Amino acid sequence: MGMIISSPGGSGGGPSGPAGPPGDSAYQIAVANGFVGNEAAWLNSLKGTNGTNGTNGANGQSAYQIAVANGFVGNEAAWLASLVGANGTNGTNGTNGTNGTNGANGQSAYEVAVAEGFVGDEAAWLASLVGPTGSPGSPGATGPAGPGILVLGANESIPGGTPNGTVIVRMP
Repeated sequence: MGMIISSPGGSGGGPSGPAGPPGDSAYQIAVANGFVGNEAAWLNSLKGTNGTNGTNGANGQSAYQIAVANGFVGNEAAWLASLVGANGTNGTNGTNGTNGTNGANGQSAYEVAVAEGFVGDEAAWLASLVGPTGSPGSPGATGPAGPGILVLGANESIPGGTPNGTVIVRMP
């Protein structure tokens, strides 16, 4: 089977000829050249065996070595420190989460006391919480004068009126 190669627009300056008929597919060409089997079998026949692994390449340079090659001056610690930028601005506060569920009720103080070794009922435990009477405190400062009791005769009066809170007793 021959092969025809043409260049666009022809090679001699004349007009291009009409388009030729569609060519055979690669599968059809394989069958014409002696392949026996369907198209799927032919496609599988195109896969070769795995090749051998190649040899490992040379190790590359570290990022620090590349930085030095590109003009960085300093040791590796200085280079690492140069990678840290300024602190960013604080972000906005998030929204509050939902309230959690209430926990189970805990033990009463009496129940805790029993668990810690108290022997007796709740009344005995309550009584155990009362200490001895303390000594009397020192006297407090004298307070302001309170409302008074005013005893008046039948025809007596108070000039200027009765002060608020004063109790008036009239004698006959």
